[in-house]
Amino acid sequence: MRIVTLLPSATEMVCALGLGSHLVGVTHECDYPPFVKSLPKVTQTLVPYDASSRDIDALIRERLKTQRALYTLHMPTLEPLAPDLIVTQALCDVCAVAEAEVIAAACSLPGRPQVVNLEPMRLSEVFDCIRLVGEAADVPGKAIEVIERMQRRVNAVVERTERIADRPKGVLLEWIDPPFCSGHWSPELVRLAGGTELVGREGEASRTIAWELILEADPDG
Repeated sequence: MRIVTLLPSATEMVCALGLGSHLVGVTHECDYPPFVKSLPKVTQTLVPYDASSRDIDALIRERLKTQRALYTLHMPTLEPLAPDLIVTQALCDVCAVAEAEVIAAACSLPGRPQVVNLEPMRLSEVFDCIRLVGEAADVPGKAIEVIERMQRRVNAVVERTERIADRPKGVLLEWIDPPFCSGHWSPELVRLAGGTELVGREGEASRTIAWELILEADPDG
């Protein structure tokens, strides 16, 4: 099976499933495991390399008005790879290649490769995504092994942190200018690790906040 991944986390999932040798194309951002850096890059970004955080945020907001992404497929690279499976995401049509563009590309490729969309909001759904990729790549048993191993690690952390009486309080930021509090599974990870996320909400999208809100939350430290 020939696999193309359109986001770094998908690349890591595929490799965790023991399918690294089946990867034929990745994004321009993929850098782990290290060997993927030598694979063909099937995406490109419209973000200037020297743009500031504020400039990137403004560019994203402008693209949101037109529902156009900041990333696009490089078809001259993708087409000769003839993938059987494309793993992408549907959580955000701006911060990765838009779902519509991926579907259109898949329909134009020989054999019409299967497209798997990942859109987890919680840690359990991240595990579900691993299972989904494993099933699509015909290694469901390996997916179960990977998930069980990761769940054991999570359980071990929870067992240790349950004994913490004074849980440190903090604010996890995904972006600085302007500040974005974390969402999705990140606040959940903070809780499982023994801390308390004061602003971000488990299972919800990250969002722009004001610095005043962070001051009012009064995180430790």
